Amino acid sequence: MAELWDLYDENRNPLGRTVERGKHDGCAAWHTVVIVVVKNSNGEFLITRRAPEKPFGDRWEFTGGSVIAGETSEAGAIREAFEETGIDHTSSKRTLIKTIKKIWNDGAKGWHGDFDDIWLFEADFPIENIVLQKGETTDARWVSRNQLIELIEKDDFFNMKNIIATVLESKE
Repeated sequence: MAELWDLYDENRNPLGRTVERGKHDGCAAWHTVVIVVVKNSNGEFLITRRAPEKPFGDRWEFTGGSVIAGETSEAGAIREAFEETGIDHTSSKRTLIKTIKKIWNDGAKGWHGDFDDIWLFEADFPIENIVLQKGETTDARWVSRNQLIELIEKDDFFNMKNIIATVLESKE
């Protein structure tokens, strides 16, 4: 079954249209992407390693993905976290930290934009509870703020620097 995205204007007003993932050619509209930062009571961050067959494979990342049609940003964040880690965050404390607007110019295909919603989920669980999703993730671990910065400096982290900066600056 095809993944459908709801489309929005630049002010995040719904356009009442959907587009199939990967077929946004010339849609000149926006859709919602979620980045889920899970932080435990020790101040450590949960990161997962991207599967090698994915773009930027074998790099570490925060969990995330596109919100599907009919889904809220928060519901999409909970779903993505469960799909990629097997952890159910319906009872975790959740805070929307920030939204970053991003425009993609796909050349002849036209442009489209993302509303990148950065979510902070607060939860404690052993790393052994992680269930990796084949084709998505190959490893998971808890890292300190300093370890996260080291991965970024070694260019071994996938998420964009403005997203990471938002996470590291967050007082949550």
